[in-house]
Amino acid sequence: MKDIPLIFVHKGNSSYLKPVLAHNYAFNKDADIYLLGDEENSKMPFVKHNMMEQYSATADKFAKIYEHMSSNPYHFELGCFQRWFIINEFVKQKGIEHFLYLDSDVLLFCNVKEVFNHFLQYDFTISQAHSPHITLFNSSSLNRFCNYITELYSEPEYIARFKLSYQEFKDANRLGGICDMFAFSLYQQDVSDHVKEISEISGAYYFDSNINESDGFEMKAGLKKVYWKNTLPYAKTIGAQSYMRLYALHFQGAAKSLVTKYALNQRFKRPCIISFIKQFFIGR
Repeated sequence: MKDIPLIFVHKGNSSYLKPVLAHNYAFNKDADIYLLGDEENSKMPFVKHNMMEQYSATADKFAKIYEHMSSNPYHFELGCFQRWFIINEFVKQKGIEHFLYLDSDVLLFCNVKEVFNHFLQYDFTISQAHSPHITLFNSSSLNRFCNYITELYSEPEYIARFKLSYQEFKDANRLGGICDMFAFSLYQQDVSDHVKEISEISGAYYFDSNINESDGFEMKAGLKKVYWKNTLPYAKTIGAQSYMRLYALHFQGAAKSLVTKYALNQRFKRPCIISFIKQFFIGR
């Protein structure tokens, strides 16, 4: 099987970052894990840290043509787009062919090499048709996606489409607007739909799209209700009442505060997890 490195992009030293990295390392001890970060998170364990500013030339160039069309903060939405350019430069310089990008609020409950080797033939993986929080890319498809993003903000017909869509957001009094998730959806229309959905209940592997949303599963206190079996998380489908293994949990938004609770859950009896917790969390 092909080795698949994990890549995170994160600014600052958020409280949930170290638990996420430790947890994902425990499930993927044989993988290279890269953090494209900054000085604040340069001392993180488990990862090969790289300063993102060293790979930001094309991201800085994109910033000059970016036009903000969202109720979310300018720098937040711009940064979401720029991360793909940063990663693109990084994998080119490192000669990385395939990799798994993870948002820094995602806990994996699987070995990436064992699962994602099944998806190498796709342009990328996607959740709910638009969310890239767990995205397997190959270097050529990422480069193609970055070129497409540049076209979206430089070609008049694409810009007009963006403005029309954003006006529809405002007319409907909806929050949000044009973001990189919207670009992922459009890519599948304009360029290639050869992508793999990883958040389908009918799929062989189910990766949580958002722990705050039901997605067809039971909820409890505003979150997916998790059942633990042999130290692994499962969710129960509504109606069919069947259990499905969750190969990842995504702690979107305010749920980030719960990362440590799930990452260090006492149901975990795996020696590797316990040893890493003791070494890097307790007393630090």
